[in-house]
Amino acid sequence: MIKINESDGRREEWADIVKSLGMLLVILAHTDCSQIIEYIINPFFLSIFFFVSGYFWKPKKNFNAFLISRTRSLVIPLFLLGGIGIIKSVLMDHDRLVDRLLGMLLQIKGRNDTLWFLSCLFTVEILFYGVYAMGIWIDSKRSAIISTNYKQAFFITCGGILAVLGGILSCSGVSLPWHIETAMMSELFFVYGFVTKNYYKLKYSYTILGFAMVAYIVLVCLFPLEIDLHLDKLDIPIIFYLQAFMGSTAFVQICLAIEKCNVIRNSMIYRLVLWIGQNTIQYFFLQPVVISVLSRALPGYSKWQDLRCIVISVAAYFLIVIPAWLLRFFPWLVGKRK
Repeated sequence: MIKINESDGRREEWADIVKSLGMLLVILAHTDCSQIIEYIINPFFLSIFFFVSGYFWKPKKNFNAFLISRTRSLVIPLFLLGGIGIIKSVLMDHDRLVDRLLGMLLQIKGRNDTLWFLSCLFTVEILFYGVYAMGIWIDSKRSAIISTNYKQAFFITCGGILAVLGGILSCSGVSLPWHIETAMMSELFFVYGFVTKNYYKLKYSYTILGFAMVAYIVLVCLFPLEIDLHLDKLDIPIIFYLQAFMGSTAFVQICLAIEKCNVIRNSMIYRLVLWIGQNTIQYFFLQPVVISVLSRALPGYSKWQDLRCIVISVAAYFLIVIPAWLLRFFPWLVGKRK
């Protein structure tokens, strides 16, 4: 049987830091920042969320239990928060109700799929459940293909195959419901997190941080790519994956270092960062509106455009705390029990 490593009961705060600071990058990416900033953050700012999701993935007793769990935590927030967004779009932006409803139900890239990441992550987890079940079946047959020493290779291989197939679909111009092709391309990041959790001990290492950081800087400088994972725009896929893995590794190591720093841990801002990391669905839903309001409030000057975008991003990052905190009174909106 494939063994799933259990945690020691202590919350791994580095993961909350990853998601929290990752959300700051999501906000920055949604401002009209320059191409230089996009070159720096776009290769990895979404892959880190797939990594964390894969890191904490655990199988349920059967597929029905798994499906119910993921529907509660991802699909219900998608429809409830998406419904609120539709009401706002129809009443304030005069969008067509039918178009918005179809966009939410079909979840096809670029077609009113505002909360696309939730549907994409749901599809990623469904695909991985199939990979995991296949691994269990092969393991039960005691096949040499997936012996104890090579189980992680099996998951990585399956993730790679799905990534290639997703890339082929994307390059062919195929746009499938629920972002199936994007989910296939993102499966490797999810597998990366799962394999890290179950076959290695994740800890801070200045050697790994230094190597990943230098490798990422070199790759970005040599190959500045225009990347949009949502719209399957990857330029050179192999280079993109190298950048994404190096960037994600460096980012996770930085967050592990932050978790270990007592000076930072004892500050009020640290608690706030952790809270934001535990409420990223609210942030993902609220950030477009807050960014829009702040962008209108702050005039744009081409000479200081990136500084303006950074100011807007940081301001939004902290301002969203207020409406996100209010949503805690409606836990079912964001897939929580309480």
